[in-house]
Amino acid sequence: MQLQTKSSILTAHCLVISNNNKYTLSPVVSSDPADRFIFASVQLDGTIIAYVLNLYAPASGNPQLKAQFFSSILNRASIYDILINSSLITFILGDYNYSYRHRLSSGTLNGTPPEWHQLLDNFYTDCFRDSKQVTWQRGHSSSIIDFIFYGRSASSFITETDQQYYHSQWTYHNLISIRYQFADVSDKGLVVFKANPFLIKNKLFRQVFARYLEHHWPQWEQQLLTQSRQQVWDDIKAQFLVFVKGFQIQAVNWRRKKLKHLQSQHS
Repeated sequence: MQLQTKSSILTAHCLVISNNNKYTLSPVVSSDPADRFIFASVQLDGTIIAYVLNLYAPASGNPQLKAQFFSSILNRASIYDILINSSLITFILGDYNYSYRHRLSSGTLNGTPPEWHQLLDNFYTDCFRDSKQVTWQRGHSSSIIDFIFYGRSASSFITETDQQYYHSQWTYHNLISIRYQFADVSDKGLVVFKANPFLIKNKLFRQVFARYLEHHWPQWEQQLLTQSRQQVWDDIKAQFLVFVKGFQIQAVNWRRKKLKHLQSQHS
């Protein structure tokens, strides 16, 4: 198999590639001594638009060895500070070599530190959620050990997930993938963002929207210290879409309840 790559980062166990010449990859930090993870930035025209943590956890049955691997990632401030920054687009993906089926009552897994699961539970979502099938199979053994987690800022732009089976002569793993729509900032400026024009006539929407802006304004001002105006504007639009959809769903639910109440009075 020949990969037509435009940009790539390779270690003994991990590989991150870009086959689109618009997007380039740059390592954010050096890998661990065992070369079991890559932490890279994705850049468009020199501007960082996302971060990817690609990992291959030890498959050893030694819980201490596996715990040391995940702790080595969490203990690097240059990685951890980015992973918990909800204003940045981040992905954590690869072969985790553990299964949630073996999760303990405390919410942790044997061989993984509690802080690792707190990171995923509090800041990330599994792209496949409950729809994913077995990702690893060897003989009569099978499990779900491969994951793609996305941070909060990425949720609005994931358009598709896919899982493909490969013959065991090639690999014991399935190929899991997502389609993510990056906002191309190279051909657009600070344009006006259009939404449903009828919403602005709704007094309740205007009141709720005003409170929403007051609440989020300090966050956007902080983002401007480290991100371009276009990046912040794209983030605002993504958050605004979520806000509008939530408002409309609540409005529809309220009307349904009101209608049922009126119908019950006349029945």
